[in-house]
Amino acid sequence: VLLDYDINDYRSKVELTDDRLFSVMLAALRAHQQIAALAAAQRDLERRVEERTRDLALALKNNEALVEALTAYRERLDDELEAARETQLTILPDRERLAAIQECYGVAIESRFTTSSELGGDFWDVQPLDDRRFALMLVDFAGHGVGAALNTVRMHGLAVSLLDPSLAPADYVELLNNQLHPLLPMGQYATMLFAVVDVAAETLSYTPAGCPGPFLLGTTGGAPDRRVARRLARGQVG
Repeated sequence: VLLDYDINDYRSKVELTDDRLFSVMLAALRAHQQIAALAAAQRDLERRVEERTRDLALALKNNEALVEALTAYRERLDDELEAARETQLTILPDRERLAAIQECYGVAIESRFTTSSELGGDFWDVQPLDDRRFALMLVDFAGHGVGAALNTVRMHGLAVSLLDPSLAPADYVELLNNQLHPLLPMGQYATMLFAVVDVAAETLSYTPAGCPGPFLLGTTGGAPDRRVARRLARGQVG
């Protein structure tokens, strides 16, 4: 049965034989199968895209939660580092103590302390010994960060507690080393310059431990005189 035949078609009726009709119908069925397969593939692709979109949305939500958690952790870490830095700065001489040193001994001391990161392994201090002498110490712990900063606080407390006006600088440094060494793990140590200034005798007695000796500058000018003294770093040996 012919359902659609254009009277103006160039083909003649004699061409519409059974074989021709079979070929046309077979081609149409194959085309329908291909169209159905393409439609099924499209539906499957749409399903996969929808599933992937849901997965990406869930991953994005999880990433946002992770970013928020990391941001909160970073802010908390910054606050803790700032608190640790403020604690470390409290061991340094403030202006009131420097003013008291100047009033008592007639010596003006100026300083500038800047760490390379949030926390450093350095500190300095000045402490009175008696009515004519005061002690000056400069310390540099190996490393940076929280570990070095904790070591500075630990060593500062120990160094101040061991100050004794009767001890010479070398004896004091030796005593400090013997007390500090058992407290530090292997590989941790500090370099130190310890000096005692006697304003009455106008002398400066010092012991450098693992650090370069100081330069002596004269009041009349001239080349600086570098004093050399060698001792091991504190905490390095028992």
